[in-house]
Amino acid sequence: MEIKIDDNIVLRKVSKDDIVNLAKYLNNIGIYKNTLNIPFPYSKSDAEFWINLTSAFESENKIQKHWIIRHETDGAIGGIGLQYNDGIDSHKNEIGYWLAQPFWGEGIMTKVVGTFVNYCFDSLQYKRIQAPIFSFNKGSEKVLIKNDFLFEGEMKNYDIKDGNLINVKMFAKTV
Repeated sequence: MEIKIDDNIVLRKVSKDDIVNLAKYLNNIGIYKNTLNIPFPYSKSDAEFWINLTSAFESENKIQKHWIIRHETDGAIGGIGLQYNDGIDSHKNEIGYWLAQPFWGEGIMTKVVGTFVNYCFDSLQYKRIQAPIFSFNKGSEKVLIKNDFLFEGEMKNYDIKDGNLINVKMFAKTV
């Protein structure tokens, strides 16, 4: 399954071909600081573990969980996925995403989130897509606002990262 974003970017299924770029781009302190579950440093074995975990979930549940953001010339440059926190039959889901730092500020993630959320509403029949982000993650906040997500509130001490409690801003978009 492939989702076309523009002439240079597509979303596609995660594969072992992505290991080198995942290790290259996710070994980044900026990405680590703005995400909950991506380790730092990030290695090829981390990429292999994540790909195997994703493949097992998708095989067991017969649904796709994660997509690679693939650039026509640069290969895997990011990812977007569904969390299934409320089960696979829920009317809602949560998205998470990341983009390689060399591509920040180009509008890529804004287009990816917009197209992906439309896919979630149209093809997967979700009624609500939510995106909790760390309260200090201004880049993600801009992406969500540009895609008409509404700020629903700040949740105090929602996550723990490196032993520190972190506030999260909840954004959501509904049909």
